[in-house]
Amino acid sequence: MITMRFCYFGIYDPEFSRNRIYMRALRDAGHEIIECRDNSRGLLKYIRLVQRLRALKGSYDVILVGYPGHIVVPLARLFGAAPVVSDLLGSLSDAAEHTYDAGFFVRTWYSWVDRLAVAFSDAILVDSELQKEYMQRRYGSGKKYRVVYTGADEEVFGPRGERGVTRTEPFVVLFRGRLIPQAGIMHILDAAEGLQNDKRFAFRIIGYGPLLEAVRERAGGLSNVELIAEHISFDEMRRLMLDADVSLGQFGDNERSDRNIPHKAYESISMGIPYLTARVPGISELLEDEVSCLMVPLENSEAIKAALERLRDDRPLGKQLAEMARAVYEAHASARVIASAITAVSVSCVEAKKKLAKRSLEWIGKREMVVVLVLLAAFVAIRLPGLSLPYHQDEAKIGEIVRSHMVGALSGHPPLTELLYLSAGDIVGSDHLRLIPLIFGVLSAILLYAIVRRRAGLHAAYASLALYIICMYGVFASLMVDTDGAVLPTLFLAAVYAYDRFRDAASARVSYVWLSVLALALIAGFLTKLSFVLVLGALALDYLFEVRHRLTRRLLIRAVFAALVCGVAAAVALASAHFFLPSFDVSQTILHALSYVRFEGRGYLQILIQAVKAVFYLSPLLLLPLVFLTKDTFTKNRIFFVYLGLGAFFYFVLFDFSQGALDKYLMYTIVPLAAIMGTIFTDAMRGLTVRALAAGSILGAMCATLLVALNFLSPSVMPLYPKTEWLSAIAAGNWNILMPFTGGDGPIGFYVSFLVIAAGFGISAALAALALFVPKARGALLVALIVVGVAFNGIFIEEYIWGRINGSAPSALRASLAYIASSDDVKSIISHGEIGAYELRGMGKFSGRFYAVPGYEEGHKALFSKFTGAYLVVGVPRFNDASFYSKFFSTCTPIFTTSSGVINAYVYGCAGSDPYAIK
Repeated sequence: MITMRFCYFGIYDPEFSRNRIYMRALRDAGHEIIECRDNSRGLLKYIRLVQRLRALKGSYDVILVGYPGHIVVPLARLFGAAPVVSDLLGSLSDAAEHTYDAGFFVRTWYSWVDRLAVAFSDAILVDSELQKEYMQRRYGSGKKYRVVYTGADEEVFGPRGERGVTRTEPFVVLFRGRLIPQAGIMHILDAAEGLQNDKRFAFRIIGYGPLLEAVRERAGGLSNVELIAEHISFDEMRRLMLDADVSLGQFGDNERSDRNIPHKAYESISMGIPYLTARVPGISELLEDEVSCLMVPLENSEAIKAALERLRDDRPLGKQLAEMARAVYEAHASARVIASAITAVSVSCVEAKKKLAKRSLEWIGKREMVVVLVLLAAFVAIRLPGLSLPYHQDEAKIGEIVRSHMVGALSGHPPLTELLYLSAGDIVGSDHLRLIPLIFGVLSAILLYAIVRRRAGLHAAYASLALYIICMYGVFASLMVDTDGAVLPTLFLAAVYAYDRFRDAASARVSYVWLSVLALALIAGFLTKLSFVLVLGALALDYLFEVRHRLTRRLLIRAVFAALVCGVAAAVALASAHFFLPSFDVSQTILHALSYVRFEGRGYLQILIQAVKAVFYLSPLLLLPLVFLTKDTFTKNRIFFVYLGLGAFFYFVLFDFSQGALDKYLMYTIVPLAAIMGTIFTDAMRGLTVRALAAGSILGAMCATLLVALNFLSPSVMPLYPKTEWLSAIAAGNWNILMPFTGGDGPIGFYVSFLVIAAGFGISAALAALALFVPKARGALLVALIVVGVAFNGIFIEEYIWGRINGSAPSALRASLAYIASSDDVKSIISHGEIGAYELRGMGKFSGRFYAVPGYEEGHKALFSKFTGAYLVVGVPRFNDASFYSKFFSTCTPIFTTSSGVINAYVYGCAGSDPYAIK
């Protein structure tokens, strides 16, 4: 007989039925169980679990993750020293959706946990064939799943034998379990009510749950129902079950319940109690109607009542069903069968591991995969809280287009953007559109890693991905509902990856394959935005530069021909797009693009301000390391430098974006700069010692602490207009002021201290300069620069998503919207800066917007004089006290006020105010 040493690992409860049954079955079969668990509160338990698992190395053959343990499966795989068999039982997201009715984001989180658990398991135990099929469909990895039934604790729920029911009256009907809709408890009570006048029946209900009060109220009026709504011991449960003539299963209609076999079913048939349940696929896998149980239609109290009367009048039938069910249990769910099944799964996993060749190479590959997965998980985790941020300005328009399914509303752009969001909206809904850029952001992260891995090596790829993860501009870009931040970078990186594979192709056939992929990426880019011409130009210039020394007429013709083929294919696709989106008009797109071609009357101050804002978003981490650029680093990243140069010419010279959201368009810089800086850091820090790492970390932590502390020096809040006052204040040394960050496509608005920004760049510049001129301390100083850069970006991200330092505009907005939604007196709203427009449209109360710009005053006076509704003002940015807007609203009545930090929000009633009276 094979005996094994199992490390029972996780955050499980050892008294939970499935864990208790499995551990006892394995011990009884002669196996050794070593428990490594921590189910205490808090995050520290995961660290303790890892420490205990590492300490147990060499003392076990298999890691068996107890239920529930989905979230710790990756820890078992990463830090354990044996195959991982995960007792998942089923899907957490499935339970969240169909049992607990959890919200969208909770289900999304659990779905990620499920996927990681499946990915990191060598084998997965589930409780039914239907559950196995469901997991295969949803998460793949079909060969990993093994069906092992739950069984029963036979010391408690073993055969009742001679101690069974000996009386004839009353006929005791037992229901035990959670009082939830899918249990069908109300249908059971309906049956009890139908049998109330038949004194031969007694119903006993043991359980608690969401429907407890409803059950208590209902059962209180039924003389034949006893309700036990308290926790009872196993001995008491056995005593009550010994007294039962029939045990009831599940009768509610629920997708998840249809796939499961309840614990009470195993315990009932193990004890030899007749089992009555609804006819669903899961239980039908184990028991057969009229042979080992009785089955009735779902949610049918009359059928339950008739089945109970039949069992009451035909006692031999009940005995026969119980005997056959007990035989089924012995054959399929007994401790002996469970132990044998788990042993077989474990042995196969161990043998599979032994057969793996070149373990050291495979470990390197696995380690790389693990690092990348951890980095991608960090990417998602940092951005996940931002999914609930309210839409702002152009984002709200896209949200409304999706909600109303308005086809052709984005006619100024190629059709793919509209098709993407309309199609995605059908899946995730108009309220969750931030998932789309997040998904593309993940794809961009993967492609960025793959490209830098090929061009500059493994560690440069890690560094580039890490910079992309932590950069504030990257966080903002992967949450912005549009195409510039996430969709276009993904298509750019896809084109670069195909281009690299095309250049490295070993055969003509392979080169044509990757050229086709490149053409598809370019076509998709052109169908998304015409500015994608930058990518085609960058690829063409990079290729010509690479082959410049061997450039022949034939090669030049081939290169030009390839570029023309891609360009013509994209143009044809653009011109024919109206066939699959009839509302699309390519002439409108061209006219929209040409409207930005102007060389006179440009708002150079606005261009400067938007560019500086983009620099702040990029942070010192993605800019200052350029001083360490070498020829080798340039060569590895030449395509990215070419792309940056073409983009600078496009956005600052060729077209006038002074009236547009230039900071949105400049998001094209994030990906190339992450690739370049990742390579620079890797090359400059090669040979870093532990001592230099420690010294740099300490210095960086000290500087970062100072940076964080500067946030709390009570900065003043300046109005946005006139903008010259900002320049005057900065020139005068008044840096302890809050800068508002907002834009046409978001964010809704947040504040960061200019003193913190200046200090972040100043400290980082000083560290970079010292590292440049003191080569011996370069490693430590660059580590310190990284720590300061992470802190700088962390401050921006925290204020963007949560606003716990200076205030949260989303929090103030939500409170205001809650008031507006509940107020019958507020029937229409004009919103400052279009804040809350999406939600207000959903309420049917949005009437317009205004921007507190000095040049718009006359138009707004006319608007305000005719409007009789209320105004929503969220103070990011604040009004100038001397402006028309501040004076006008001082004559209004604030009917609702709230605040978050320095951000105030008001709902004003201005029925008696005259805008033309303001001087």
